[in-house]
Amino acid sequence: MPTGITKKKGLALGLAMVLLFGALGLFFLRSSARVYAVEVDGRAIGQVKEPMTVDQAIYVLVNQVQQEKGLPVTLANQVRAVATKDTGAPPLSAEELQKKLSREVNFNVRGYMISVNGQPVVALADEKTAKEVLDGIRASYVEKFSGSNVELGKLEILEDTKITPENVSLDRLRNKEEAIRILLRGTDKVVIHTVQRGQSLWSIATSNRMTVDDLKKANPELNSEVLQIGQKLNLVVPEPYLTLVSSEKRTFTVNIPYSSEVIEDNTLWPWQQVVQQYGVYGKKEVTVEIKRQNGQEISREILQEKILSEPTTEVRVQGTKQIPQRGTGQYVWPTVGQITSGFGWRPGEFHYGVDIAAPTGTPILAADSGTVVRAEWYAGYGKMIVIDHGGGKVKTVYGHLSVILVDVGDTVEKGELIGKVGNTGRSTGPHLHFEIRIDGNPVNPLNYYRPE
Repeated sequence: MPTGITKKKGLALGLAMVLLFGALGLFFLRSSARVYAVEVDGRAIGQVKEPMTVDQAIYVLVNQVQQEKGLPVTLANQVRAVATKDTGAPPLSAEELQKKLSREVNFNVRGYMISVNGQPVVALADEKTAKEVLDGIRASYVEKFSGSNVELGKLEILEDTKITPENVSLDRLRNKEEAIRILLRGTDKVVIHTVQRGQSLWSIATSNRMTVDDLKKANPELNSEVLQIGQKLNLVVPEPYLTLVSSEKRTFTVNIPYSSEVIEDNTLWPWQQVVQQYGVYGKKEVTVEIKRQNGQEISREILQEKILSEPTTEVRVQGTKQIPQRGTGQYVWPTVGQITSGFGWRPGEFHYGVDIAAPTGTPILAADSGTVVRAEWYAGYGKMIVIDHGGGKVKTVYGHLSVILVDVGDTVEKGELIGKVGNTGRSTGPHLHFEIRIDGNPVNPLNYYRPE
C-alpha cells in the first residue's frame, strides 16, 4: 500500500539522520576533549593527554620528597586534571609535569608544634626532639651558671609551653638548634658583623641603624666597650618567646680593706716616712642570692658573711721635725753663665724659672742657706735638687744637673757647692734651670736679686 510504504521510508530516513548527526557529534566531542588541563588550587599550569599522567607525577614527587626528608608527607595543594579543549600547546610528559609541580606545590607533614601561651612558635619532626628542645634550654642554662661555689635554686619558664601533634607545612620544620635559637632569640635569623680597625660600638650601631643599647642587647656577653679587630658581633636584637627565671646561691671570698694609722715622729724630717707595720687585707666569705631573668642579673641579696681573717692596720711613722729657719732672704747667683730663657710664657708653655747656659761640669752653688729636701732624678727636670730655706715657705730648685753633691737632709750654707751643670731630663743643651718658690708658687728669680 502506498501510504504504508511512504511511512516506512520516512522512518528510515529519520533514523539515518539521527545516526548521522550522532556520529558527527561523537566525532567533534572526541576531537575537542582529548586533553586535560592541570590545575593547582584552581590555577592552570599546563595540560596533559591523560589524567593518569597527573597521578603518576604526584606519586613520584611525593615519594621523592619522602625519601629526601625521611618523613611521610602529603600534598598540601589541590591538584586535578580537568577535561578541556585542546589549545594546541604541547602536552606535558609525566617527568615534565613532575618538575613543574615541584616548583608549584607544598607538602604537609605530621609534626610536633611547640606553642608558647597558645601561640604556635616552632615545629619539630618528632615529639622526642621537641621535648629535647625545652629540656636543652634548661640544661644549657644550668650548665652556664653552675659551679663548685654555686647552689642553683628554682629554674622555671614563666610562659605556658605545650607540645602538640599537628599537620604543618614541611618548610616550617626546624632542627633542635634552630628551635632553641628561635625560642630564646625570637628569630632564627643570624647576622654577624666582623669588627674592623677603627670601629666602635657607636659606629657599628649607627651604620646598621641600631642604638648602642640594642647592640649590647644583641651581644649580652660583651663586658667591655673596647672591641678587638676580628671580633664577631651579632646584629639581631633578641625578643625571646621564653622568659627563664632562676635563683642561685653563690659563695665567694672578698678582701676586707685595712685601715691606716700615722704616728708622728719629731726626730724625722717632714719628707721622711717609715712603714712600721704593713697593712694586710682581711678575708671574708660572702654568700649571696642572685636572681636572673634570661641570664641577666636582676637582683642580689647578701644572705651571710663569715669573717675568715681580720685585716691588719698599716702603721706609718711620719716625720714632723721642724725645718730650721736658715734662709737669710739674700740670694747669691747659683752659677756663672748667660740667661737664655726667662721666667714666664714662651712658645707652647709657661717657664717657671730661668735657664742659665753654662758648660757641663760648671759648679752650682746654694742660693741661700737651708736644708736639702730633694736630691734625685725627677721627670723632665732630670737630676734635681730642692732646698728648703726655712719652714717650707721658701724653696729653690736646681734642674738638669750632671752631678748631685748633696743628700736629702743635708744642711747647706749660702754659696756652698751642691752640684754641677748638666744636660739631663728634657733639655736642649747644658744649662741650669733655677726656680724660687714662695709657698709652693714659682716666682721670677730676677725680682729678688740681680746677678753680679
